[in-house]
Amino acid sequence: MSILHKLQQLLLKDAASQTLDMEVIAASEVEVVMGLTVSEKVTNGFNICHGGVIFTLADTTLAFACFAQEETALTQSVQVEYVQSAQLHDQLRAVSTITHRRKRNIFCDIQVFNQHDELIALVRGRQVAISTKSE
Repeated sequence: MSILHKLQQLLLKDAASQTLDMEVIAASEVEVVMGLTVSEKVTNGFNICHGGVIFTLADTTLAFACFAQEETALTQSVQVEYVQSAQLHDQLRAVSTITHRRKRNIFCDIQVFNQHDELIALVRGRQVAISTKSE
């Protein structure tokens, strides 16, 4: 089974991601790309995408990047830098790359872009593996 197919199957079990209509766009052992369209249900009173939704997309992409490496991991810490806001109907794309691994700690950088390839957010996360392919 391909990594992309494996992640699409995981997405079917992920109620939170389904609620936000996330999709797995591309996947390999080194990079996972997920996306969502900013709908009215995820905007604030100014028709701007809620920052928590941008974070959730990044966090989910981070978790899926770990799973692509056959790791089940949970977020331990995250730093988010919002570069610009996402607007109603924007098509967001999060690109997650694992940058470092130390024992059970997995470090990952995520970039979130809109449909014009404009940077929306930079996210750096640390996951802790709770089960690994070697267990």
